[in-house]
Amino acid sequence: MDETLNNNVNPSNPNLNSSPDPNQVAKDIQNFDSQSVPEDLDVQWTRWKCLVCGYVYEGAGAPRVCPKCGNEDPDKFDDAE
Repeated sequence: MDETLNNNVNPSNPNLNSSPDPNQVAKDIQNFDSQSVPEDLDVQWTRWKCLVCGYVYEGAGAPRVCPKCGNEDPDKFDDAE
């Protein structure tokens, strides 16, 4: 039982033996996709309800096509707020 409890792990820092590889961290930083970060965090999302099927869509603008029923008529979407 003592072998299980004392398996050379530092109890003050359990991550001491599992540090990330510095080369991999550098590659991850270089490959970071800056496009995945939103440019404007002040954009307000609105909710739109499809009047055909009732699906509620959340986004910066009205959807062009309802993801649930395929409705493409812009007059069949209403502000759901």
